Amino acid sequence: MPNFRSAVPFRRRVPRRVPAPAVVGAGRGGGSALRRALATALVPLLLGIAVAEAPDAAAATVGQQAAPPAGVGYMVAGPGCTNSDIASAGSSGTWTRVSGGDYSGNVEYGTPYTSYGTCSNTTAYALTTGSETAQYRWHFYNAPSGYYNSVSVCYVYAYTPTVDAGDHNARYDFWADDDHGHVTWVAWPGRTFNQENMSGWYYIGAANVPAGNPTFTVSLSNADSAYPGWDAGAGAMAVWCTWPPS
Repeated sequence: MPNFRSAVPFRRRVPRRVPAPAVVGAGRGGGSALRRALATALVPLLLGIAVAEAPDAAAATVGQQAAPPAGVGYMVAGPGCTNSDIASAGSSGTWTRVSGGDYSGNVEYGTPYTSYGTCSNTTAYALTTGSETAQYRWHFYNAPSGYYNSVSVCYVYAYTPTVDAGDHNARYDFWADDDHGHVTWVAWPGRTFNQENMSGWYYIGAANVPAGNPTFTVSLSNADSAYPGWDAGAGAMAVWCTWPPS
């Protein structure tokens, strides 16, 4: 299991009320489709492998190039995005920021709302090495009031920058954080990704987050013993967390 270092302290948050994720209509994979997606998620997630399908009309599979569905509730964090109590990013080790090549738009993906800030088309990269010396992290607050003690499922889309991203075995991991110093690894996509052949938004999987963990984190390691000296690119990350229907 990979090491999760936290050189940049996590934000300590008090559970707060935020708008519940909207359940989209039948044309966007409505309630019944969402329930099926959640049901099929649980078995592979217990094995620590990301669920294959995303709950949207495209039914994206892990590694498929696809943008997050607009207006559903995806929040974006990244090197060029405004940090807030709902979505933020941080890192350990040496990451070089680059202007251009990343997502530009609102933190509330696919909406005209800017209450949580914007993303300014800025990416970051770290050279790959034989073992991990740098890690990038995206944090998402996934527990509005009333859901803190419920299991949640978080769906993840990563933006591969169009510049300075060439890690042949980019490794992402998914973590649950109770906001009291306990961080638990919960899943990974089940595969690495060759950034040299990617650009833009890709669906990279989902994770079952245990109850009592209001923060969901995605990490990217710069470890790649097979291809050292390439750029591990960290761009925007979009996440939507939902809960099993009652």
